[in-house]
Amino acid sequence: MDLTWELPDENFIKINVFCIISEVPLPNGNTLGVGVIARNDGGENLWNAMGTMANLSEEQALLSGIQSACIEAKKKDWKLLHIETSNRDVFDTIIAQHHIILREDQREAYALFNTVHANNRKNGRTDRCISCVPASMNGTARYLAEYGMRNMSEFAEFKGMIGDLSYHLDRDMGMALMSPLLEVGSNMGEGEVIDAPKPPSPVRGHKRKFSTLDRATPTAHPSFVPTTLSLSILGSSLHANRDKGKSKLYKDYAFNDDGVVCPRAIKMMEEGKLAGFNDFFKHEVVDMDVPLLSGIYARDVLHHAVQGTLHSLLADRSSQWDSFSRMFLWLHAGGGGSSGDGVLYSPFKGVQKV
Repeated sequence: MDLTWELPDENFIKINVFCIISEVPLPNGNTLGVGVIARNDGGENLWNAMGTMANLSEEQALLSGIQSACIEAKKKDWKLLHIETSNRDVFDTIIAQHHIILREDQREAYALFNTVHANNRKNGRTDRCISCVPASMNGTARYLAEYGMRNMSEFAEFKGMIGDLSYHLDRDMGMALMSPLLEVGSNMGEGEVIDAPKPPSPVRGHKRKFSTLDRATPTAHPSFVPTTLSLSILGSSLHANRDKGKSKLYKDYAFNDDGVVCPRAIKMMEEGKLAGFNDFFKHEVVDMDVPLLSGIYARDVLHHAVQGTLHSLLADRSSQWDSFSRMFLWLHAGGGGSSGDGVLYSPFKGVQKV
């Protein structure tokens, strides 16, 4: 664009103003930021302001930033002002406002800008000029606008240094080195592979083949739900933390076949052969760590059932079972008839093999 930049005269206070707009609201909700900085002819920082101005257009926000600097100049008796902006529309409107018709949304902002100068003008003592500079020459004000948009909820003046303001001030005076480039360049041809062939599929692990274990569905196992089967033998959190690995969990129990429930135990649970001992075995999910009697857990019952030694486990605790369980135990111990292979002749369920 056509710029009208000129070097400020001696003893002039230079005021830089910049406004930045974000199409997407930031996390704090801001979409606009304004930065204003005033320095003397030696580059010394005299005054700063930054922040956001909600519900204002870019033009209105820029003029408000200039207005705030003019008010500060009146307070500190700065008589010579040189204003720099990078917005060509604002510059042209200020220069030619007496020759154009201002829109409704422009009138108040430009009227305030004119009034603060007209009411405090002293012939031969005060002067005010404005120039249009490229954004590269307005970097400090731009940095304040970006910083204020990211970190502030309103427009306000501040003292001291914030962020990288010191670097930008030194840079404007030529007293700084180039800022490091943070861009990461492409690394093609140095170890990167473009359009490489598809990697080979992983080798499928060996899967155990059991009667119904591989076809487990929510209704396939009335005594074990699929999650129980897929997790093999479930145990308490104490066992899980102490003995890592499926093969170590319940490693001394007969139903543990290298980390999974053995087919015989699954068949017994599917057919409900242990339901006669306790109603707990009728549940769909059987927790092996649930106590059934004093010192006897569900895992113990399943362990001895697989071994065919239930009578040795429960013979001395028959008084603790209900009448149905005592009849079941009496039959298993030989009172109702039993073969040597664990075949029970029960009057309730016919022949059962456990």
